[in-house]
Amino acid sequence: MNRTLISIIMAAYNAERCISQAIQSVLDQQHSGFELLIIDDGSTDNTARIVAGFEDLRISYFYQPNSGVSASRNLGLQNMNGDFFCFLDADDLMTPQSLISRLASFKSNPDLMFVGGGQEQYNEDLSVMLRRQIPTYQGMPRRGLVRLDPTCFINCGTWLIRRIEGHSYQFPIGWTHSEDLAFFLSISHLGLLKSIDNIVQVYRRHQSAMSDLDGLKSGYLRLYEFISNRRLFINQNE
Repeated sequence: MNRTLISIIMAAYNAERCISQAIQSVLDQQHSGFELLIIDDGSTDNTARIVAGFEDLRISYFYQPNSGVSASRNLGLQNMNGDFFCFLDADDLMTPQSLISRLASFKSNPDLMFVGGGQEQYNEDLSVMLRRQIPTYQGMPRRGLVRLDPTCFINCGTWLIRRIEGHSYQFPIGWTHSEDLAFFLSISHLGLLKSIDNIVQVYRRHQSAMSDLDGLKSGYLRLYEFISNRRLFINQNE
């Protein structure tokens, strides 16, 4: 399984306080066959210097003028080489078995397209665990995402995704809310999702996006338009 290459895409902006821990959590993986693509979105702090301090050939650093997290992830998607890929924000962590536990599900079921896992949420200094989320959704994920089923969409950021050669993966540009959900909806027709019990990600909770009500409203309106334009609505009986 270590011969399987996984692309880990990490968007970073002024991440000097946390990015060292995030990178180290990737280097500590039990599955060693990965590439870590770090996209520096115009940071003005010491992010670039910290990344340069890691001498590991599996790490690739990209710099772009500040363009937002979606543009950063898109740059990573354009440059990835893996058989599978996933995302890790520069302030979050992977548990040591994060990659290998999700890969095991793909090995046992070649029909799977996505494997998601559990997430623990902590305060900013990781001193207090605030919440633990274990997904339970199984099957085609479009229905769960459209219905905002909490057993499906809350942990979509933990999905390890089987890469389809030639398929164009892209986040919507210019959104400040719901861009993650739009991306996962755009690929939700590609195959089956399996959820596993393993904790695969440690999420550092900052100020809630719910505090920006105007941005939240705009994001959900854009998401509704996104779903409508792509005919992603589901029938009542689905």
